[in-house]
Amino acid sequence: MPVNFKTGDFDFCKDEFYYQTNYVTASSYTNVLVSDAGLVYDSSLKIIPVSKVDAKQANRFKNIKQLVFRPKKRMPDVAYALCFDGRTSNHYHWICDFLPRLYAAKHMFGTHVFLLPDTAYVRTTGVEMLKMMGLLPPAIEWILPRTMHKIKNLSIVERPVQSGRIHDPLMMQLKKLVYKSFPAHEQTATKRIYISRENATHRRLLNEHEVQAVFFDYGFDILRYEKLSIKEQIQLSQSASIIASIHGAGLTNAFFMQPGAAVMEFRRDGIYQNQCFWHLADAMQLDYYYQFGKPDADRFIEGPNGCNLTLSTAVLEKNLDLFLSRQPIPVAN
Repeated sequence: MPVNFKTGDFDFCKDEFYYQTNYVTASSYTNVLVSDAGLVYDSSLKIIPVSKVDAKQANRFKNIKQLVFRPKKRMPDVAYALCFDGRTSNHYHWICDFLPRLYAAKHMFGTHVFLLPDTAYVRTTGVEMLKMMGLLPPAIEWILPRTMHKIKNLSIVERPVQSGRIHDPLMMQLKKLVYKSFPAHEQTATKRIYISRENATHRRLLNEHEVQAVFFDYGFDILRYEKLSIKEQIQLSQSASIIASIHGAGLTNAFFMQPGAAVMEFRRDGIYQNQCFWHLADAMQLDYYYQFGKPDADRFIEGPNGCNLTLSTAVLEKNLDLFLSRQPIPVAN
């Protein structure tokens, strides 16, 4: 449970306290169409359910438009494997959804061509991560934007867990691969980092400057991770005793932190799509702190239209004092 948990705070999401993980399997299909969002259509033009992230992707009118009007590309007659979906180019979903599926399917590297979405994030940050982790498939086919790809033989690697939840053993195995390139013992976890989203168009703190002043007083470095390379993000995160930020991609870097460090998430209460950073922190053996902010709209904080928050600086100071009063973090093995 969160370090600063108060009874009743998470009554609105009790289903997230426990959840089921799955064995990872690969299902084979023939004569399919694959979209740039990883949706797979069978020969009768119905979506194969395992390729969907959620029910919203079942919009029949939108799907028919894609099938009719988008250009078609016939792929060579080889065996392909699919691990991605429409969210894979997001930093969190790349690390916590895509990488576990790919790792579980690495025994297929010599027999299958792996499909990857042709996006700027995957081409740069994604490929760089795969190389440093030794997970770059030897054969890759790029799925073009706004194009339907005709494939004769396809294996879909199924999800080990619902998106927004974490498969702890798989994530720990992936973390070990990162630490081979960036040994944890070379970093001392003492930095205090606040990741700012002040330049974002959504999901930001409306009293950002007041919050930054508090963090400055408590000895935090105020950073914007979107300006850093993935290697810089890894090294900074490994050196951190705590990372704090509003719900967003920056907190995904908890994946790189040393066990025993801490994460502090600013979020809204009452409505939610997932508890992804709480679950990630727990899987990575990190202390998790939270603080609810006052939303500026009655909508989720998650997603491309996430609400903004106003944060109580007095409560923030209490949470930071609680963090400072805890036991020193242990050295990572």
